Amino acid sequence: MDWSDEYFQGHGQWCSFKPNSIECDEHFCISGMYSCSDGECINWHTRLAFQRHGPAEDDCFTKRNLNYMCEAGPHRSTWTMDNGLCWPDPNYDDYRYPSGNMTDEEICQYLFRCFLSNGFEYDCPCNRLNCTSMLIDVCPTDARLILYPPEGLINSNVLFFYNLSESMDNHNFQIFALHRNQRCRGFVFEAHEPYFIPFEHGILTTARSNHVLCKLNNSNVGFRNPNSSFRHDPFCWNDSLTFNGRPYAVQLDMCDEAGECISQYRIRDRSYDCLAGEDELKIIKKNFCTGNVGRQRFQCYNDENRCLPLNYLGSATTECSNSYDEMWYGTDAPLQIQLPCTKYDKESCSDAKEYIRQSSIRNWTLNSTIMDEALHRKWMIFRWYCDSWWNLANHTDEIHSSCQYWVCQNHRDQYQCRSGQCIDLEWVCDGEWDCADASDEEGILLIDKWSPHNARLPDINHRRQQCREYYLRAPFSTICNISFEFGCYRANVTDPLNIEINRPCINLTQIGDNKEDCYNAYDEKNTFSANARSGDIWGFHFRCDTKHKNYVDACDSGLDQNCTDIVCSIYLDKDGSCSNIYDFICLNNSQCVKNGRCNGIRECSYGEDEYWCPMGSIQNRIEYRADKRELWSQHSDYILPPWYPPEHMEETNEETNISSDHNSTWNTYSYRCNRGIAILEKNETRCLCPPAYYEKQLESSAEQLYDF
Repeated sequence: MDWSDEYFQGHGQWCSFKPNSIECDEHFCISGMYSCSDGECINWHTRLAFQRHGPAEDDCFTKRNLNYMCEAGPHRSTWTMDNGLCWPDPNYDDYRYPSGNMTDEEICQYLFRCFLSNGFEYDCPCNRLNCTSMLIDVCPTDARLILYPPEGLINSNVLFFYNLSESMDNHNFQIFALHRNQRCRGFVFEAHEPYFIPFEHGILTTARSNHVLCKLNNSNVGFRNPNSSFRHDPFCWNDSLTFNGRPYAVQLDMCDEAGECISQYRIRDRSYDCLAGEDELKIIKKNFCTGNVGRQRFQCYNDENRCLPLNYLGSATTECSNSYDEMWYGTDAPLQIQLPCTKYDKESCSDAKEYIRQSSIRNWTLNSTIMDEALHRKWMIFRWYCDSWWNLANHTDEIHSSCQYWVCQNHRDQYQCRSGQCIDLEWVCDGEWDCADASDEEGILLIDKWSPHNARLPDINHRRQQCREYYLRAPFSTICNISFEFGCYRANVTDPLNIEINRPCINLTQIGDNKEDCYNAYDEKNTFSANARSGDIWGFHFRCDTKHKNYVDACDSGLDQNCTDIVCSIYLDKDGSCSNIYDFICLNNSQCVKNGRCNGIRECSYGEDEYWCPMGSIQNRIEYRADKRELWSQHSDYILPPWYPPEHMEETNEETNISSDHNSTWNTYSYRCNRGIAILEKNETRCLCPPAYYEKQLESSAEQLYDF
C-alpha cells in the first residue's frame, strides 16, 4: 500500500491529473514521506512547512501540508480560514478578526499569524517591524513563548515554540518539546509538563520523534504508568497469532533505545523503524529476509543481510556494497536500462522478476553465459558520461583524462568544468562543488581564459565575480589568498587545529587530484568514495575507524570522540557550557558561540564556525548533492521514454479551451477543486471535473455503443 513493491516507481507527482485516476487514490507513503491525500508523497520535513533550517521544497499540490498553518508557508503568504484551508488572495478580510469578544490568547495567535504572513490579512495592525512588541504586550505568557502551529496538528505529542525574546528575523522556531501521553512497550509515559529537548535535524526528518518519551525514566516532567490499558504489550504480542494462524514475526531485542515493537521483516530494509535506527545500523549475522518477504524483496549478494523493497532498486543511491541494486550484476549497465520493466515490455519485467528472485538464493552462481555478457557490457546512456555523477561501478565515466575531450550538449545552459565535466550553468557559484576540481566554485578563480564553450555562456564573467565576492567571506579567507588558495584544516599533521603551525591553506590545483591534502579528505569531496548507507561519493562524510559517518551524525555524542573532534566543539567543551551539537568554540579565544555551527553567520574570527557545512535541504545534508540528483534524474535527457500520457499533454475542450498546463495561476487555485480544474470568474473559483473523469466517461460511452 506504500508502493514499495513497485519497480522504479516515483512518488506520484501531479498524480491527480493522470487519466488513470485509480493510481492517484490515497495510500500510504514510504518511510520518511508524507501523504498529500491524492497519491502524491512529499518528504516529511516539507510537512513541517514552518521550519527554515533548510531550503523549502514544493508543497503538496493539494496544500494539505499547510492546512491550519497557512501563514507559515515558505513560498508565498496565505491565510488560514476557519476550515483550515489556505486563502491565497491578498487583502483577505477574515470575518473572525477583529472581534470585540476575543480572548488574549486568540489575539496573541492572530497577531502572530499576522507576523508570519507579513500582515497578509486585511485588518492586521502590524508587520515584521512592530509585531514583536505588540505580541510581548498582549500574549499571556511570562516566558514569551508562542506555540505554533496549533497543538496536535503535527503530532499529538510534539510542540514547537517561537521565543519572542530572541531574534525573529528568519521566522524559524527556536524550541522543540514533547508533551502528553505516549504509548510505549510495557507502559504509557504520562508527561504532566512539556519536555524540552535540544533541536537536531533528526526532528525534521522523522515522524517518530515523540518516541523519545519512551526513553525517560523517573523524569521530573512525567512518569511511567505500567498499568495503563493503552500500553503496548511488554513482549510485543509475540505469543499471538496472525489472521492465518502464524506467530507474529517480532524481534524484541532490536530497538534498544525506545523499545519499539517492529516486525523482523523491517530489519535492514533501508528504512529506520527504531528511534535510533538500530534496525538499520546494527551489525547482524542473521538473515531476516525469508519466506514470502524474501521472494518479494531484493537481497544483496553478500553478508550484509539487506532486504530491500523494490522501489530502492535503481534509485541512484547504492545500498549494496557490490552495487547489484543499481548496476546489472555489478557491471556498467544500470538496471533501468538493462531491466526497464514497463507495462509495455512484459519480457523485461520477467527478467526483472528473475533478477530479484535469484537474489534470495544465497549460494547461487551466475550462469557462465550471463556472466560473460555482464562483464563485457560497456554501454550506458550517452549523456551520462562526464555529467558529474558516477554511473559506472568503477567511476570511469567521470575520469579526468577522458572528460577533457568531452563536448557539452547545450551551448547556453551548461558549464564545462576544467575537468571536462558538464553541469547546469545555474550550479556555478552556488556554494556546492559539482565539478570534481571545484572549478565551478573556488577553482573558477584560477581560470584566466575561458574555453571556447564557456566563452559563449551568458554572464559568465559576472558569475566568476560573484564567486570571488562570495569566497572572500569563506572560512580561513583572512589567512589564505583566495585567488589561488583554498582554506581547510591540513591532513597528515599532528594537530590540525593549530593553524599557526599548520597553515590552513592548500593550492587550488590540489582540489580533486585524488590526494588527501585537507583533513578527512575535504578537498576530495567529489573523488573519494564512502562506504556509508547514504551514498558512495565522499561529500561531507567523516571517518570513524573503518566506518564512514555523514554530516548529520558527525557531532552525535554516540560516536567515538576521536573521530570528529576537529569540527565538533562538543568534544572540546571543558565545563559543559558548549555541549549542544550546534554550539561552537572559536579557535582564537576559546569562546563558545551558542547555536553558531553552520548557521550561515560567520561568528568566529577565521570563520571556522561555518567550515564543513553542507547546503540545501535536510536530505541534501544526508546524501551529498541529493537536491541536484533529484533534478538530474527527472531531466528528459536522462530518463526512459515517458509513459502515456505525456507529462505535458493538454486536455482541450472546444467550447472552454481548458489547458492543464501547470502555470502559477493554475497552481494557486486548482488545489481547491479536489482533483478538478479551476476557472476564475469575477474573483470566484469555478471547478470543472478532472481529466480522469472525462476519460472515464469516454470509456463508458464506448462500452454502451459496443453493447448496442
